[in-house]
Amino acid sequence: AFSMMGISFYVPYLVSTVLLALDRTGSNAASSSGGGDYINTSSHFQARYAGPKVEDMNGEQKAIRNDILATRKGTGLSGPFGPWLAVPEIAAPAQQLGRACRYGTSLSFRESELVILLTGAKTRSHAEFDIHVGEALKAGLEMKIIQSILDFSMDNVEAQVVPLLANDREKAMARFV
Repeated sequence: AFSMMGISFYVPYLVSTVLLALDRTGSNAASSSGGGDYINTSSHFQARYAGPKVEDMNGEQKAIRNDILATRKGTGLSGPFGPWLAVPEIAAPAQQLGRACRYGTSLSFRESELVILLTGAKTRSHAEFDIHVGEALKAGLEMKIIQSILDFSMDNVEAQVVPLLANDREKAMARFV
């Protein structure tokens, strides 16, 4: 459950970070997060501010960037991580919170990715969902499970997702989200 709570914190941090970063830099530069073989759930993505360029970062920002990249080998700075770097006062604690929520729990890699996909689908966070499809596949979630999560409703979770899950623990997580 702790992992699910952490994910919900990303959205407000991302919004506030982007606003602070744009205010500080006066920029609206953007780039795609790129990477990964996965299904995009939306074709309506808008380019967004991707954070400061490495050559424009100070030492503190570079250290935080390196810390993020060390724990996110597959997804890098995708999601809120790039924009967070524009405001180190947010980036460092947010990275620590994210690490604790994702890796400091009793959830297995597979369970963590299942909860992230369910939360992303429930909150209609297409970017969160898309970023984690590749990770979910690596964690052992089958594409059939991932696709069944896309059309999120509690009725759909019970009828389509739960029957595909491996054990009672995963089923309880799906029902909880």
